[in-house]
Formats: sequence, C-alpha cells, structure tokens
Amino acid sequence: MSLFLIPLMALIADIVVGGLVFSRNPKGEANRAFFFLVLSAIIWNLFKTLLWLGPEEDLALIWAKLSYIGVFFLSPLWLYFSMMFTGKKFKDIYFLPATLFVLFLPTDYFVKGVVPEWGVYGYSYGSLYFLFELYFILCFGYGLWLLFSAYQQVSGDLKRRVLLILSGSLIGVILALFLNILLPGLGIYFLPDGCIFTTIMLVMIAYSFRG
Repeated sequence: MSLFLIPLMALIADIVVGGLVFSRNPKGEANRAFFFLVLSAIIWNLFKTLLWLGPEEDLALIWAKLSYIGVFFLSPLWLYFSMMFTGKKFKDIYFLPATLFVLFLPTDYFVKGVVPEWGVYGYSYGSLYFLFELYFILCFGYGLWLLFSAYQQVSGDLKRRVLLILSGSLIGVILALFLNILLPGLGIYFLPDGCIFTTIMLVMIAYSFRG
C-alpha cells in the first residue's frame, strides 16, 4: 500500500466526522469547538498527505512546515473543546504559544528539515521543539483532568458521553504523543502514523454527539 494513503484516509474521515457533528447543531458551543479541533487535524493530514506523496526535498520541507500549523493548534483546540464540553471558561491566551510556534515555522527552530524514513519523508526537528512537547503535554494533561473530574460527577447518558470522549482522547493522545511527537523528536519513526490514532480519537468523540 502506498503510505500516503494513511494520512489521506485520516483526512477523509476527519472531514466526514467534522461535518456530521457540526451539521447536527451549528450553534452549539461544543459542536463548534469540535469542528475547529477537526479542522486542525484536517490541516495536519492534508499537508502530511502531500509530504508523503514524495515531492522534491525543498517542496517536502514546505509541506512539512505547513502540516505543523495543524499540529501546533491541535492541543489547544482539544483543550478548548474539553473546556466547552465540561462547562469551563476558555481563555484566548491559551492559543498564544501555538500562534508563536506558527510564526517561527519559517525558521529552523521547530521543523528544520525532512529526512527519508520508511520510504517517505519524516521530520527533522529544531532546538526549540521541546517547547511544543511541553505545551502539548500541558494542554492534554489539563484537558484529561477536566474530563476525568467531570466523569466522576455526572451520571446517565452524560456519563457515557464523557467516557467516550475520555477513552478516545486517551487512545489518541498517548499513541499520537509517542508516535508523532516524542519519538520523532528523538529521530525515531514508527508506522502506522500517529494521525490514524488522532482520527480514532475524533471518531469516538463524534460518536458521543450521537442523539
């Protein structure tokens, strides 16, 4: 199988689940928060697909850097969704680190190059990449704590929905954290790609919106 099909299939699935959840209640805060979360995954998978199609190295580096726009905003948007779902107030300042990271993408501080791995291009990371790793862990750690606290306090159908979101998030966060952030930061790459696990997380979250 051509490996670019992995992020491509994730991209298609993200578009479907994002559209379905948003169409159910476009004015709902949680629905809109989920839509923006999915949008970050769509950006990631779109440029990851282009990256894995195997262009020239110079063009591959452009796709690699652009894919990280989605990656950088994935964690604060997931926190935003978690806070909307649990009734907490989100502060726009939580987006500040991701915004600064994106502004530095033209430099070599976060993504400095691409390297051939498994027949496709992987990422070569710069000296400030650890700041993103810390940001990722803080956002998801806080969001998971909010969801776990909510799970202990609710009952009935809402408890089932929180459990779906919590379970899907744990699967996506833990596996994507290792496969796409921590291990690549050490120059170690494994397939299947972490975008698949992020899509599994999004599908499970989307299922929690079921009537």
